[in-house]
Amino acid sequence: MSYVLDDKSVYIAYRGTDANLVGWKEDFNLAYSKPVYSQLLAVEYMNKVVSRIAGKFYTGGHSKGGNLAVYAAMNCAEDKRKRLICVYNNDGPGFRPEILEAGCYDEIADKVIKFIPRSSAVGMILESGKDYEIVESRSIGMFQHNAFSWKVKEKAFVRAENMHETKIFWDNAMNEWILSLSQEEIRSFIDTLYEVVS
Repeated sequence: MSYVLDDKSVYIAYRGTDANLVGWKEDFNLAYSKPVYSQLLAVEYMNKVVSRIAGKFYTGGHSKGGNLAVYAAMNCAEDKRKRLICVYNNDGPGFRPEILEAGCYDEIADKVIKFIPRSSAVGMILESGKDYEIVESRSIGMFQHNAFSWKVKEKAFVRAENMHETKIFWDNAMNEWILSLSQEEIRSFIDTLYEVVS
């Protein structure tokens, strides 16, 4: 969905995962080295919207929506990408290195603002850097993924000091494990997990 803001700039918003199992399976498929269908649609949508507006634009989303916003921004047409102001990735998962290399991530990297809660799980999947803002939440554990639990003071998120060292260790170990799997091992793991959850 796109919003026209007071200054006539546009905010292109991408929705995160809904409650159905197919959506969650596609989230797991982000571990592959090829783009998922929703990422390709996100690029198509951004190109269409930006071709119909005169000025600059923002983009963003929560959870998978944040991933889609970053993917679309780094893969949209070059003339569109030059009009990008900022990308807001709100606790969305990252990307495999080969996905970043295939896109123009370096061109937008300084425009990406990523917010994660202190106990982020989703937003730390395949997160390679430390360029993120940690926000306080009224919830605990996995429930912090719900952006409506994030603390706001006046017009800004309340920033947290840092993440716990054990949390950082766990996130790094999980990402190293994901990146060590072959495409076939990833497919087998995702299909098995999907069957169990179903």
